[in-house]
Amino acid sequence: MHPDKVVAATRVILDALRQSISEDREVREAASVVAEWLNETVSWNQSGGASSPAAGRGPRDFAERGRPPADLGLVIRRTRLKAEACAWAVERQRLLDRGADRDSEIRPVDAELLDRARDLRGCWLWMFDPYGRTPEIAHLEQLAGCYRALTTAVEIVEELGAVDETDPIALRDMYYLLAEAQSMLWAGLREAGIDRDQDQTDAFIWLREKTREHRVFVERHMRREDPADPSGWSDLQDRLDRFISEWRNAFDEAGRRQAALRRLEHHVARISGGVTDEPNHDWERVGEIIDLLADLGIDPHSPELAEALAPLPDDVPDVEFGEAAEKALNIETESA
Repeated sequence: MHPDKVVAATRVILDALRQSISEDREVREAASVVAEWLNETVSWNQSGGASSPAAGRGPRDFAERGRPPADLGLVIRRTRLKAEACAWAVERQRLLDRGADRDSEIRPVDAELLDRARDLRGCWLWMFDPYGRTPEIAHLEQLAGCYRALTTAVEIVEELGAVDETDPIALRDMYYLLAEAQSMLWAGLREAGIDRDQDQTDAFIWLREKTREHRVFVERHMRREDPADPSGWSDLQDRLDRFISEWRNAFDEAGRRQAALRRLEHHVARISGGVTDEPNHDWERVGEIIDLLADLGIDPHSPELAEALAPLPDDVPDVEFGEAAEKALNIETESA
């Protein structure tokens, strides 16, 4: 059996457990006990690095080896929604303070956000948990920025990974930025009284495994004793934007076309192989990249593009595409 199918099946089981945790208070309390134990043995509060082979396989080693890798597309969509939910929670409180009508002004937006969360596996909008703690507005505003910064950092990781970036300086800088983003979110959540967040955990574990794989040592923001300052999310966002802009501009036009085609092939393979937790994310990326390639002079009906898109299934989801993407994917648009 292909390993990717085992990983996908494992994710389904874990997501069903997460759903039970979000809906059943008894399950949530039991899971909290287990999570606290795992937090002590697995999470990033350990004082040392990777355990040596002579140390044997303890609980930490078992948990790491048994955990499926994070789907970055799913992390991106969940953190983007959480940033939006935090911003709405701020506006929601201000509306309530002004005497807004709950039925007409509050509940429809709450329901829309919660519906979108249900469509994303393992997406817990803690800011709407009736049993949870409600952070102060200042903390919610800060966390909205932290979630946005983490979204951008993971998007950069995904883009560089899709083209198999091997430049050691680019990898090091990328990993440092991701380390700061996930640490900043962790620290901001702790300040707000929120114990944990699945996307912060996923980002941290993904980063830890990749830095080991590429033999890159990130000495900052990888331990609880060295948290990033969550109030610095705006500065981090600026540095993330500058990093990806400079990385893209390092290519000439031919290089940008080649990089875009490699990214396109990456997302097409994820869709056609059925190994993505969030296929709509990959379809959206396909559309964005086709539009980019059109801007770079590649005709949507070109044989080169048709060959790259050939593995895609015929059933295209209801995703908003640009004009070039609609042409390349043979999507019929309604006439005005």
